[in-house]
Amino acid sequence: MTGIEVGYAITGLITGAASMYAYKCDCDKKLFKKMHGSGSQITKLRDYLESGKEVNTKIAKDELGINSLGTLLHRLRSEGMNIETLKTAGKKAANYKMVK
Repeated sequence: MTGIEVGYAITGLITGAASMYAYKCDCDKKLFKKMHGSGSQITKLRDYLESGKEVNTKIAKDELGINSLGTLLHRLRSEGMNIETLKTAGKKAANYKMVK
């Protein structure tokens, strides 16, 4: 790795750690929104799940304007959000909900 690549890696770790702290602490939602933008897809998904609703790919696309639900779920999980996958027998699609 070059010095620049190491710098980017360290920046990514710091940003990820700060984002995880902002979510896990639950004391500074403003910081989370500042880091991700108040109108960003990840913020919309986070707010939707925190309201107690379940989401799937159809809901994500139709109601939230999100095309890549899996990517955003992965990011939220990596930032410390506990998201449960609910599979229904006989269906390919799954629902997701936040577990408190």
